[in-house]
Amino acid sequence: MPEVLIIGGGVAGLEAALTLAEHEIESVIIEKEPRLGGKASLYNCKAVDGVCQACGACLAGQRVRAVEEQELVKALVAARVAGMRNLQDGLEVDVETPNGRLTFQVRGIIVAAGIDTFSPALRGEFGYSRLPGVVTALEIEGIIRESPEILGESPRLAFIQCFGSREVGAGVPYCSRVCCLYVPKLAGLVKGELPGSRVDIYFMDRQRYEALYRPKTSFCTHIRAMPSKIHLIGSKELEVIYDDPETRKPTARRYDWVVLCPALVPGKDLPSLASLLGLGTGRGGFLQVGAGGTTNRDRVLAAGACTGPMSIIESIASGRAAAGKMASELRRQR
Repeated sequence: MPEVLIIGGGVAGLEAALTLAEHEIESVIIEKEPRLGGKASLYNCKAVDGVCQACGACLAGQRVRAVEEQELVKALVAARVAGMRNLQDGLEVDVETPNGRLTFQVRGIIVAAGIDTFSPALRGEFGYSRLPGVVTALEIEGIIRESPEILGESPRLAFIQCFGSREVGAGVPYCSRVCCLYVPKLAGLVKGELPGSRVDIYFMDRQRYEALYRPKTSFCTHIRAMPSKIHLIGSKELEVIYDDPETRKPTARRYDWVVLCPALVPGKDLPSLASLLGLGTGRGGFLQVGAGGTTNRDRVLAAGACTGPMSIIESIASGRAAAGKMASELRRQR
């Protein structure tokens, strides 16, 4: 029987399982989706001319393969935690699977339940699902991977960062942090695939990541403004309306594609999972954690983006830290 149950098969959960295996601790991963890898597995490598851009996308597949080959890790997909009870020396967890209910007696739990994105449908003025050419960042990742010719030979693209971020009324009050690191890499990928493309990046503010990564964005125009509306001109052109940051007057630019980069938000199942496990949540509804992923519940740690917005590489580091903490606790209990 496994000693640790890991909730979530994204990069944080996979890394936690592999780290526990290094300590010769057996674990079982419970993943609600029909596959491992989480959202990180849906992103493209951002290498430009063969040069790694440190996006971390390749790490998801690497971790999935490593888990599949690791004898000390078992993974259940299309499965959900249905109940939990305290035992004298551990926890008893009920798990619903396609083949029925299973019960595990474990000594600890690591919650790595992942993250979701702000729904573009909540901001109708941007025309998502209504105007052709208005897509999300994840959707354009799929277009680039499967059929980049759809974008055209020399497309004009607008990337809208901070979409839904720091908007108390219509969005979320916090900054998602990682968009400033991610969007230039995505824009660079588009430019690499389509050298004739023109890229504008709209943003409210910019996080500084130069110590980790210096994106080459000389091909981009950065516009410090949040668009207020998107119109369809003719049958295909998109007109983005915004207040010019210098003149403060309404201004319009036209594009072939508008890419919305939504705020990162807790997964829709996180509130019920937190309630079931008795875990505290904090700002924005993310799980509250301390050093090493400690929570308000004994024997339960948390890792990855369910504790707050973070990049793929940060999620992996968080999973490793939580697993190291768990291994230390299990040794102490012995």
